[in-house]
Amino acid sequence: TDPATPAGELVSQPGWLTTPLTIRIGGVAADVAFAGLVSSGLYQFNVTVPDVPDGDQSVVADIGGFRTQETAFLTVQTH
Repeated sequence: TDPATPAGELVSQPGWLTTPLTIRIGGVAADVAFAGLVSSGLYQFNVTVPDVPDGDQSVVADIGGFRTQETAFLTVQTH
């Protein structure tokens, strides 16, 4: 896990990722407010959605050089 957690130990408090992280929404880098392990096996990413067009936008994470596939989408609607 990242941050490192001893085998068999439950996560007692959130911990920031130690690996470099980039989140892109609609191909545009998002500002990351928090990225880390929040409980055993559960990671959370809090970001500010960048200025992208309305509609379904792909969400891609690049963590330490490993990129997720473009299979997650976020529907953006501005006011």
